[in-house]
Amino acid sequence: MKLAKSRIAYFLKASYENYNQIPPLANSLNLSELNRINNEINVLKNKLTDLEEKHLELDNLIERAKHFTINPNIEKDRDKNSDSNESEIYCVTCGIIINEKHALKHMEKCYNKIESQAFFGSFYKTQTDGSNGGNSMFCDYYNAPTKMYCKRLKVMCPEHEKERKVNDNEVCGYPLPKANNILDDSENDICLASKRNCSIHLKWEKLRRAQIDLEKLRTHLKLEELFEQKRMNETAISQRGNLVSLLTNKTMITDSNISDLISTLTSTVKTQSTTTTPVVS
Repeated sequence: MKLAKSRIAYFLKASYENYNQIPPLANSLNLSELNRINNEINVLKNKLTDLEEKHLELDNLIERAKHFTINPNIEKDRDKNSDSNESEIYCVTCGIIINEKHALKHMEKCYNKIESQAFFGSFYKTQTDGSNGGNSMFCDYYNAPTKMYCKRLKVMCPEHEKERKVNDNEVCGYPLPKANNILDDSENDICLASKRNCSIHLKWEKLRRAQIDLEKLRTHLKLEELFEQKRMNETAISQRGNLVSLLTNKTMITDSNISDLISTLTSTVKTQSTTTTPVVS
């Protein structure tokens, strides 16, 4: 033990002085990478806040449409225009030929039929909360035989999510672009056709909410990847300069202009350590 302590005291002193004299370039690289990661984390967290606001805007738009009445002439005009130029298309799921007017309803049924045959599950319930009343954006239906939770998007799950019943006097409410004046808050900025019979904007609220939830899911996955990269860089910095690292590594000076290199590395490390952006909590 005395011999081991003497060896450590003899070799560690020189290694420690060498480590303080020439800061490792890896520290500078890790600090630069941490700065980049923190900036990306802040951008993604701001994006999540914007997506939550989009959820609220969608809810307000749906609530606003409930105060309008149905205009029966809209669907009649669409029928007149479709009679003169009626066409048929192929279903992207089953491949049969269908009328263009009824294509959306048919494709919706085909999608639900095919999607219900596949199961996306996990043994753990989702902990991330969404904006729909504090509920998760995933279905999270517990399947007792498999002891797993359904991991489809809640709004798009055809197996466990029940469709809301549409009233006869409910308008479509799809937001239409304003042609003349974008500041004009008139009735022409939403579709006033019957929600039950509107053939153009079938279940637009469901699709828009699913689009927002899918973007949130991608953002959370990217955040998880960035947090793992941040942990790895912080671990590398914390483990660099300890007893084992100093005794097993050293810097070999081979350049005559080592003083310029030392000053450059020192200033770089100090700059990176002072300009690291904190992560928004």
